Amino acid sequence: MQVFIAFLVSCTLLMVMSWIVAFDPGLSLKPKAEVTRGIFVKNYIDQSQEFGLCAVALAYPIITFLRTRRILLAALLIAIAMSFVVNMAFVVVSRTALVTIPIMLAVFALLHLNWRVSSSYCV
Repeated sequence: MQVFIAFLVSCTLLMVMSWIVAFDPGLSLKPKAEVTRGIFVKNYIDQSQEFGLCAVALAYPIITFLRTRRILLAALLIAIAMSFVVNMAFVVVSRTALVTIPIMLAVFALLHLNWRVSSSYCV
């Protein structure tokens, strides 16, 4: 759990810097010849895959918090997950990550939600 939380925190900080670098590319730590809008340290493929993984991995704690009526924590995690997706869609567009996210969410629904709920999400 500690590793997941550390990864989530690091990706969230990377996302914040991605938004900042999207508006001011001069703040990137990459060499000037390689500066890309919205990329702070890595390349867009790695960044998008990490953001996609975090967005999908947050689905389980979100569902858990909603089931236990911890709405505020669930809302916070939903906001973070949506920020990852919006960043991938508008700042650093990675088609592969955007295609794999629905597939990972469908697999999550089939594994962790009951069949009636899962089938209504997949249709």
